[in-house]
Amino acid sequence: MKKKKSPPSPKATADQSKTEKKLISKKAKSRIISESYTGAKPRSAPTQVGATIGVEKEKVRPESDSDSRSERKETKKETKKEIWATGKRKTAVAIIKLKPKGKGEIVINKKFTLEKYFPWFAEQQTILSPLEIINKKKDFDVEIKTKGGGKKAQAEAIRLGLAKTLSFFNENWRDDFKKLGFLTRDSRVKERKKPGLKKARRAPQWHKR
Repeated sequence: MKKKKSPPSPKATADQSKTEKKLISKKAKSRIISESYTGAKPRSAPTQVGATIGVEKEKVRPESDSDSRSERKETKKETKKEIWATGKRKTAVAIIKLKPKGKGEIVINKKFTLEKYFPWFAEQQTILSPLEIINKKKDFDVEIKTKGGGKKAQAEAIRLGLAKTLSFFNENWRDDFKKLGFLTRDSRVKERKKPGLKKARRAPQWHKR
């Protein structure tokens, strides 16, 4: 027959509880010391952590679709106020800024009018040809910056850039410009001189003796 174990005395239970309390206090002290050296924050209760996370989630909410759409519409309206494009011909470069709802003013290099910078009627006609086709000569203001090449090359570069800006403003005008060749970049440039020749291809006169 096995002997029945006697229940522990009240003194023994009190000693056990004291030792357990001492161990717990030592562990807590060691954790506090390690956190003070490492600079880590003391651990909070799980309920508090969950509460703080919930508050942060409430603060940072994703934007609705209606807000994003309204912002996109505003940016599109702002971009339609001024339209930029570049045109090139030979070594001439033209940068054009088109302003809708204008009075038909054309300023070149922040100084000159169209008549002063291009005194020849043929050059004026090439520049204004995209606006004359649409019958919108007095509906836009145009600011132009040009450099390089001659006056004729600059006029053709301006025509290309102006046709680009107008096609960006209204895509229905693009077909009319394309038929007349206003949107094609003319890549023809003077050919370089070769060694042993007078020009690009002109050879010196041949002598028999």
